[in-house]
Amino acid sequence: MMLDEGVLSFKPGEIVIVEYTSRSQAPLLFAKILETFGDEILLVLDIVDIGFTFRKTLEIAGVGPADLDDVPVVKIGGKITWGRMLAHFDVYTDPRIFIEKTENLVKKEFTSKRGVIIAFGTERVPIIHKDARRVSLCLMNCASEKLGNPDKTLVYFINRDTSERAFLGLMEDIATRVILASEDGVRVIKSLQE
Repeated sequence: MMLDEGVLSFKPGEIVIVEYTSRSQAPLLFAKILETFGDEILLVLDIVDIGFTFRKTLEIAGVGPADLDDVPVVKIGGKITWGRMLAHFDVYTDPRIFIEKTENLVKKEFTSKRGVIIAFGTERVPIIHKDARRVSLCLMNCASEKLGNPDKTLVYFINRDTSERAFLGLMEDIATRVILASEDGVRVIKSLQE
C-alpha cells in the first residue's frame, strides 16, 4: 500500500475519519497508523469486535506490530478480548451512558497524556439502536466536542458499506480530514491542508 506523505500527518485536535470498504486494505492503514503513532496510541475503542477483526487480519497477514497485547482497549459490545482491556460496556445500553463512561475513563487514565484515540465500529451503534437518528446525533456530538482538543487526535474507522448514509454524512461534516480506503487505494477526500 503506497501512502502519500501527507495522509497520516495528523495533528492534535483533529478528527480523522477513515472510510473503508469491505474489500479495501484498511487493516494495513491501521498498521501504518500504529507504526507512525505507536507511542502516542492512548486507546482503541473496539465496538462489536471490529477492532479485533483488524488485529486478526494483520496477524494472519504477518503485517504490523508483532504484539498488540499492550494496546489499551475499551470494548463496547462484542465478546472477544484483546490488548490491555480497560473496560467492557454493553452496546445495547443507551449510547450516552457508554460514551460518558468511556470519556470518564479517558479523563482518569490519560489526563495529561497527549495522543491518538482510534475507534472501530461506531457505524454499528445506530444500526443496533431503535432511534438511529438520535444515536447518530449523539455520536456526532460526542466527536465534535473533541474537535480542537490540543491533547487528542481522534481517528474513526467507519465501514461505508455498512454505515447508514446520514451517520456517515454527519461524521464527515465535523471531520477535519477524511481518508478513503477502497479497492483502488487510499486517498484523502477532505483535508484542511489541501
